[in-house]
Amino acid sequence: MAQRPIFLAEEPPYPGLAEPPARHTLEPSPATSQMLDIEWNAGFSASQKKKNVVALHEAARKKIPNVLPLEISTKSSERLGWALSAFNLAITLPDGIKTTVECAFQGSKVFKNGEAFTDLYYGTSLDAKRDERLRESGDLKEFNYFGQVWGLTPTTSFYDWLYISALKASPHADEVKRFTGFTDIEFNPKKSFNCQAHAAAMFVAITMRDGDIDLDPATFLRYYMEAEIEHKQFSMI
Repeated sequence: MAQRPIFLAEEPPYPGLAEPPARHTLEPSPATSQMLDIEWNAGFSASQKKKNVVALHEAARKKIPNVLPLEISTKSSERLGWALSAFNLAITLPDGIKTTVECAFQGSKVFKNGEAFTDLYYGTSLDAKRDERLRESGDLKEFNYFGQVWGLTPTTSFYDWLYISALKASPHADEVKRFTGFTDIEFNPKKSFNCQAHAAAMFVAITMRDGDIDLDPATFLRYYMEAEIEHKQFSMI
């Protein structure tokens, strides 16, 4: 057995759930999550991972009858889910070069020893993800995206902002709004924080509520503050 989350973009009362979903990160965000138990198919092959996606979506439909799930990863059987993987989702850098969200994220990391590897902006997603320098440089200090500095809190804020910036500008921005739940079979919340499925759910949740997302960093960070206030008020009921 294994536990994996589905990230929800629906407004309360979350049809089909006896309890409201939990917040995903240490800091509340506009997206919520529900942990699901599934029979895990071990192995690293694409076929095994796709079996786990099927199991996860079946578990989601049983627990949340009205959910319409989309797997967002390179293991997705849906064309849209594959295209929205951070490995594939395109973003245009401030210098005008087009890259992927994965490359933009990894190339923006700044470590406490002062090192940053901006050459990762211009390579492949797989090379950026596997670059040994990222694991050999010690603790992360901040993110610097072409002079725009992001701190490490809220934990997923820079990744979410980067992913949503790319999604908002992509031809898939309207298509993704058809879905109400998002999964990433590669994401294990016990081992990592940032998740493309969470960012997609956040995009849909905010656009459902506000109609658009203001990507000014200061305004964007207020979404987390608003969610924290909402979460505290809900907990008091």
